Amino acid sequence: YYWKGAPKLDGVIAEVVAPETIVSEMQNGNYDVASMPTDQYDTYKDSENITLLGRQELAYTYLGFKLGSWQDGKNVSNPDAKMGDVELRKAMAYAIDNNAIATEFYQGLRENAKAMIPPVFGEFVNEEIEGFYYDPELAASILDDAGYEDTDGDGFRETPEGEELVINFASMAGGATAEPIAQYYIQEWQNIGLNVQLATGRLIELQAFYDMLEADDAQIDIYQAAWGTGHDPNPTGLYGETAAFNYVRYVNEENEAILAKINSEASFDPEFKFEAFREWQQHMFDNVPVIPTLWRSEVFAVNNRVK
Repeated sequence: YYWKGAPKLDGVIAEVVAPETIVSEMQNGNYDVASMPTDQYDTYKDSENITLLGRQELAYTYLGFKLGSWQDGKNVSNPDAKMGDVELRKAMAYAIDNNAIATEFYQGLRENAKAMIPPVFGEFVNEEIEGFYYDPELAASILDDAGYEDTDGDGFRETPEGEELVINFASMAGGATAEPIAQYYIQEWQNIGLNVQLATGRLIELQAFYDMLEADDAQIDIYQAAWGTGHDPNPTGLYGETAAFNYVRYVNEENEAILAKINSEASFDPEFKFEAFREWQQHMFDNVPVIPTLWRSEVFAVNNRVK
């Protein structure tokens, strides 16, 4: 019952191809359709044997702060967590320029994420949130006001209690941009006086990375990852108290109350639902358990022989 009749295909063969080789594979005509790496856009945008299609991706990239642990089937926040100070988290958010990353590494196919619901979801999005933007002077001022000062003259700030502060940042290996982006974040945080270093001393392979997140490995204080929202942007499965994927281990009574609204019978009313989603985005912006960094576009290459 497909609207143009049955497709003229005997079948479809799907293969997994490394991002490092898919560009040459498509340019050589070895595949009909492929999802393309956006960080390599300049290398294939003018290829004559393919047509490029794009759309907003149901996903966002983010930086997550480790704020607790997984205990007895639920997330438990630790009020004494190293990254537990919301002012410290805000300062780190204002210290980085995600628009520059989108331009330099993704040829404009990504943009600074103002909130945690991608714009493709329309009325779900709280457009009043201006998001975090690059302002290192503001970031430094926030740290000053919160009592983070360099008391021993080593160039890095201590905690308000005068204790050494070393922040371990974890990022996944993979692709040509992973290393320079991770180093950029570290550099910008160091520029505002925070002693941030790469967790384990190197980028971490994907499976090991998520194993460490799930285990609440003490080597990770902040990490970079991405979430696909799916067609329903309901955040409960990622940020609820019993959500196993709540890797930041963020638990907050106000957050739970807003999620309950989103999942309530009243949410069958679209306006009630939209307002609950907007309220949740504002809550997450105010409390910064994660820094949304990039909204994304995805690019597909289609061989010109496909009709």
